[in-house]
Amino acid sequence: MNRSKLLIIDDDRDILMVLRANLELQGFNAFISESWQDGRALLEQLNPDLLILDLTLPDMDGLSICKAIREDMKSQIPIIILTARDKLSDNIIGLESGADDYMVKPFETLELIARIKACLRSGEPKKKEEIINAGLLTLDVKRRVLKMQQRVS
Repeated sequence: MNRSKLLIIDDDRDILMVLRANLELQGFNAFISESWQDGRALLEQLNPDLLILDLTLPDMDGLSICKAIREDMKSQIPIIILTARDKLSDNIIGLESGADDYMVKPFETLELIARIKACLRSGEPKKKEEIINAGLLTLDVKRRVLKMQQRVS
């Protein structure tokens, strides 16, 4: 089984411990950090499938981190912001800074897990079509059969 790697960067140790335990029960590999400095090292070392990021960290603002990941690091890793900032304007700024989703604390763990799964699904390549039509040609990809229709004059 391929277990997705998640990195959680949050300055609240209790949240980190609860999240890690719940995510691992759901089959994820969860790695935690209480600061951006340590989190960045883990991000580069682990190449996780998804990042859960708090906006209020001791060494750097989460919005700046989000922008740096997108612009400086050129990473497309899915990012879910998990924060106590609950104003609509904070949500909009978070999403415009490069986050894929935004959740406010306190939160329901089951909802966060559903959002994680949705973010991971959206990053998966789409299934190829079974039948491709192009003009007079029809390709059945699964059976590897190419047919050409007769031109009617």
